Amino acid sequence: AMCLTCLISCGSEEDTSSVESVGGAVVNEYINADGNYVPRHEVKDMGGKTFTIIVKGAISGTYQSDDFTTESEMYGELIEDAVQRRNDMVQSLYNVELNVVKSDTINDDILNDCQASLGSYDAIMPNLPFLSTLASQEYLCELTSLETFDAEAPWYDQNANKAFSVSNKIYFTTGDITILNKVNTFQ
Repeated sequence: AMCLTCLISCGSEEDTSSVESVGGAVVNEYINADGNYVPRHEVKDMGGKTFTIIVKGAISGTYQSDDFTTESEMYGELIEDAVQRRNDMVQSLYNVELNVVKSDTINDDILNDCQASLGSYDAIMPNLPFLSTLASQEYLCELTSLETFDAEAPWYDQNANKAFSVSNKIYFTTGDITILNKVNTFQ
C-alpha cells in the first residue's frame, strides 16, 4: 500500500529547473499552461476498481483526516468543495471509486490487516511513528519501485522525501494530498 502521512514542512525552495513562460503561465514538466499539475505518467483506466484509503477518525480530534471526505466540520465549505472536486476528478479521470475508511483504531486496523496479509487498503494515513514501525517490519512497499511514483514531483514534499529516505529508498511520504501538515504540528 502506498503510504502517506502528514509532517510540517520547514521552509522549502521552489524548484525552477526546466521552467519556461507560456502565455504568462509558468509551465514545466509538471504544470500545464492552465497552471494545473500534470503527471508524467500516462493516465491509467482502473476499470471501476475501488481504491480504499484508511484515515484517522473522529477520535483523533484536530488530527483526524478529512482530506478525502466532505464531512468535516473543522475546515468549512471551501475545503469541502475542493476535496469534492478533486475526488470527482480522480474518480472520473482514472475510472476508480474512492472508498474512505475513517478509523478510530487505525494503527490496530492496519497492523491486523498486514499481519493477516489481507491487503484491504490501497493507501494508509496513520501517524508518522507508526509508519516507521510498519516500514521496519517490512509491511510497506518501497515507493520508488512503483512505476508511477515520481519522487521529484512538486506535489510531494521534497523535505519529507529527503528526511524519510533510507539508503535512497522511500517507504512513506507526504505532500499536497493532505492539509493536516498545514493545520497543526504533530509531536
